Amino acid sequence: MSTSERAPGLNKAPSSPDKARSRRLREAGLSLNRHRTPFEWGLLTTALFTIRVVLTGLFFYADKRAGGEAELTVKVRDTGKQFEGGRQVELTVRNTGGAGAEEVVTEVTMGSETREVSMVRIPKHDESKAIVSFPPGISGKPEAELLSYVEP
Repeated sequence: MSTSERAPGLNKAPSSPDKARSRRLREAGLSLNRHRTPFEWGLLTTALFTIRVVLTGLFFYADKRAGGEAELTVKVRDTGKQFEGGRQVELTVRNTGGAGAEEVVTEVTMGSETREVSMVRIPKHDESKAIVSFPPGISGKPEAELLSYVEP
């Protein structure tokens, strides 16, 4: 193919300013077609692997973070301590669900006495404790029941 058959501006030999610029870039190590060292290839591989791990982690974290409902479990135990002659019990409300719970209301009963306990907020995967006191002369095993809660 002769030079007269080429499209104007295409496939022409680079002018002397282009050659000088290419030579300067090559000397500075900025050429795109240069040979890369094993260290540079290792660095590139490590960087790409790290990016992939971070993106994969974010994807799975977002999937687990999707939430769900609050799952509250209530436990009560006698502390063995006395308060003004009466017994004290410890109430534990644990949230194992995927969402927080607010305005949690529980009822603790021992014998014929009943106490209502309100808790402001229990975040997901957390627990809240309260001490409940009963008057003297009350006997029996303490029992607790979850009455209500609100999911934010």
